[in-house]
Amino acid sequence: MKRLFVLLVLLLSSGTAFASAIPAEAHQYKKLVVRSVVYDWGGDGPVAFVAALFEVESGWNKLAQNSYSRASGLGQFIPSTGVWWSKMAGLGKYLPEEPLWAIPATSSYLRWEYNKTSGETPAHRLFKGAMGYNGGGGNLRKDEHEAKRKGLNPGLYTSIQRVNGAGRSAANKRENNEYPEKIIARETKYKSWGNTSWEYSQSLK
Repeated sequence: MKRLFVLLVLLLSSGTAFASAIPAEAHQYKKLVVRSVVYDWGGDGPVAFVAALFEVESGWNKLAQNSYSRASGLGQFIPSTGVWWSKMAGLGKYLPEEPLWAIPATSSYLRWEYNKTSGETPAHRLFKGAMGYNGGGGNLRKDEHEAKRKGLNPGLYTSIQRVNGAGRSAANKRENNEYPEKIIARETKYKSWGNTSWEYSQSLK
C-alpha cells in the first residue's frame, strides 16, 4: 500500500499541468456525475476519478467523435459496446451524445469492469477496471492470465502493463497502459466533487 501511495503522489505531482482548473464545460455535468457514481458505487464512490475519465475520453465534449473507432459522446462508447451495455444495464435506447445516457452508462460500465476484475487494493482494482473500460474486458482478462503465467501478480495494474496477452498492436497496448495514469494525473482537480481513487481505496479499508 505504501508503494502505491508513493506512486500516486509521483503521478499526481507530475500531472500538475492537468490539475490547474476544472474545464468550464464540465461544471454543467457535476450533479449528474455525482448522482451516477453514488448510485453505482455508493456514497464513497470515486467521483473525482470518474470525472477525470470523462476529461480524458472526450474533454467534456458531448459531441466528441473518433472517426477511427466510431466512438462518440462524453464516455466515447463504440456502437457495439454501447448498444450491448444499454440492454445489459437497462439504460434504454443507446444515445451516446446525450449526457443523460452517457454519464450513467460510463459510471455503471466502469463499475461492471471493476466488479469483473480483482486487485491487490481497491485502487489497483479501479485502475484495472479503467483499463478494461478503455481496452475491453476480454483483453484485460487475457492480460491477467498472461501476467499470472509469467509469475507476476495479476492483482497489480502495473503487472498488466508489462504483458500483452491479448496480442494487441504496440500503439493500442501503449494507449491502454497509459490510460490509468492519464486519469490519475487529472483527478485531483475534481476533489471538490468527491473522492479520488486513493480516497475511495482508503474508504474501503
